Amino acid sequence: MKCRIEKVFASKTILIILLLLIGCVFLSTVIPPLKSPDEHEHIKRAYLLGKGVFILDQSKGASSGGYIDTGLLEYFKSYPIADDRLSARGLEAANEIKWTSLRLYVPAPGTGYYFPLIYAPQTVGLVAGETLGLTVDKSYRLARATSLFAVLLLIFAAFRISAANPLVLALIVMPMSLFQFSSAGLDGIAVAWALFAVSVFIRAARDKSLAPAWSEYALAIAVVILATSRIHTLPMVFLLVAAFFHTRKKRALYLFAASMLFVLGWTFIAVKSTVDLRVAINESTFGLVSFYFQNPVSFAQVLWSTVSDYDTRDFYYRTFLGVLGWLDAPFEKRYYNYFGLFVFVIAALTVSLRGIRDEWPQRVWLILVALASIIFIFFALLVTWTPHPADKIQGVQGRYFLIPAVLLAYGIAGTDGLFGNLRGKLATFLCLMFFLFSVSASTSLMLYRYYLPPFVIPDVSRALAFSA
Repeated sequence: MKCRIEKVFASKTILIILLLLIGCVFLSTVIPPLKSPDEHEHIKRAYLLGKGVFILDQSKGASSGGYIDTGLLEYFKSYPIADDRLSARGLEAANEIKWTSLRLYVPAPGTGYYFPLIYAPQTVGLVAGETLGLTVDKSYRLARATSLFAVLLLIFAAFRISAANPLVLALIVMPMSLFQFSSAGLDGIAVAWALFAVSVFIRAARDKSLAPAWSEYALAIAVVILATSRIHTLPMVFLLVAAFFHTRKKRALYLFAASMLFVLGWTFIAVKSTVDLRVAINESTFGLVSFYFQNPVSFAQVLWSTVSDYDTRDFYYRTFLGVLGWLDAPFEKRYYNYFGLFVFVIAALTVSLRGIRDEWPQRVWLILVALASIIFIFFALLVTWTPHPADKIQGVQGRYFLIPAVLLAYGIAGTDGLFGNLRGKLATFLCLMFFLFSVSASTSLMLYRYYLPPFVIPDVSRALAFSA
């Protein structure tokens, strides 16, 4: 009976992965290159990793960066951040750009804080393309493909290790999530690692002393990769402490200590070695950390001033659900009502108290870690991106809240899985509808934003007057 259930669950997981694959490959054909936020910088970091660079170089009078192939730099110029429409001639010219083996120093400070191992999938694609003599465009497309493969592999492993609930599924089929999965940036990989980490933790909490040894090592690897590339996920390291209380194995505590030391050590090295001249914050990062630790009331005041502003909250809401491109491709206002309604209804159908007597410790841990991660988002942007003294925290986007949302989804909804009961079946069906709607709406938005000429309503009155 158990084997039969596992086979059924495996077949459903494969179906989910196949649908995600089809949807993301389809979206990838209409999303122009380098249109995910900061994607130019992420591709630079992936390229530099392929050249063995772990810590960015420094150049006098410039932000931290590295030496990038001039062919790749020319390719970047073909897809500038602020372009309006893409022309057939421009696309054809970009497709013919080749690697030159000549390299120039360019800044890439925004990625200097990230431990570059998270870029391994994109690096594989770029290195393979350059080695095989492919054009830069084909190499970039290969980097997209290897990134998507890694994302889907991690999601498949996560859903096989521990059942996903419909709310988690809804979060990964939102337009913003699918857009990031289909691009070659950092967010898609980070979300996939978060899903994997939470699933491993839930598995360890469920199996308790019978949890396999690999689960603790896998959890440690996942949270280290996450916390060294998305510092607001640092509280996830404490899932190793929670795992100890469930499994009673000291190995989890040793891994927690080692993971925390590695993350803090890397963060110290990255902050000290990275020069970022894009924003003058008027104080060193360590100085600001010290200031707000000594003055927590000041942090609370700035945080409240930020989240109490209606326009700011609306921006977070829209960029969480999906403002595509470099935040320059929003949906029509009514679409955000539809997206939000899908997530709300699926959440209402997914929330469950069944099994709460056995699951409450792990669910509380996940909720607390999620809330701490949200606080860390604001704190990290306050000390690295906001000029001091601050009235409001700058640089926060809604997509940063996706990983905490995943943690909350597992915390409030439990582990009933898909198709668990009538509510679960209805919620899963709505997830499918949400997925199809997201793909359709995102495709239309990309076509109108980047490929089709703007539609102008003719002035009928003037035409009639002229004819008269």
